[in-house]
Amino acid sequence: MDIGSNGGYNIELEDRQWLRATQSEPVVLMRGDQPLNVDPRQSPLSSNGFLQVENQKSIGACCGVSGSDTGEFAFAHATGEVIQFDWMHAYIGTQIEDGINGDRGATLSGFTKYARKGLVPTKSNTYPDSYPGRRYITDEMESVRSKYVLASHSECNVSDEVRAYIASNLGIVHIGMPWGSAMQPDSLGCIDSWYTTVRDGGHAWVICGYCEDSIVRKTSGAGWWHLCKNSWTIKWGLKGYFYVKPKDMDKILAHKFTSCYGRSDMKTPIVRPSKFDFSKNSVFG
Repeated sequence: MDIGSNGGYNIELEDRQWLRATQSEPVVLMRGDQPLNVDPRQSPLSSNGFLQVENQKSIGACCGVSGSDTGEFAFAHATGEVIQFDWMHAYIGTQIEDGINGDRGATLSGFTKYARKGLVPTKSNTYPDSYPGRRYITDEMESVRSKYVLASHSECNVSDEVRAYIASNLGIVHIGMPWGSAMQPDSLGCIDSWYTTVRDGGHAWVICGYCEDSIVRKTSGAGWWHLCKNSWTIKWGLKGYFYVKPKDMDKILAHKFTSCYGRSDMKTPIVRPSKFDFSKNSVFG
């Protein structure tokens, strides 16, 4: 498995049993009460770097980048502020929880344990060009972690559960899966024909919203698409984002090597008003 160039979700070491045993059951909005669109790219926070697309380079840090995104979104709901978290600290800290040495990726279960101890706000958007190892983590970083805890994770088994979690302002959804050629978006940023492929490696990313067909400018069959964010620079996909049809998301979620969890700052995830409106039309519409 080539996990260095393709992401770094370590499929073999994922503890799926532990994730399921420790998850929290969320309270979510019924479909009729959900907004028609949730698009963080339209947030007034976007001018402050909210959910900016990262460049993980050749480092297998996708679990750290995507996990940090879940923290950024949850704390935007809770505080109304942009708090960007250090994804390299998250990657290496997750590896420590996983017991992984070297640039061999990480797991969602390891990130869950890491996030329960807290995330570290970033002081710089400049990251090493190569894997720095555990020396990257400093005592100063560790001293501020406890303030930014992701207290719960909730399994999402089907497309509608992903949508409901996001629509209810609980946070966004973290996914780790086998990556392959079927995950290459078209010119509109759409992945609308997913199929199981020979694995090119594991990759982790986030599902951060959903948009109607009219915004995506393509028919999904369901009337809407999942809005997803990757970590391979703005040159990939639709400025780093991409869309997935609900029926294809269901296929991805049903794969035996996929893990998918909503993450929240709330210990008991329950519908709440957000500090910001993420339900405007897309800037790409």
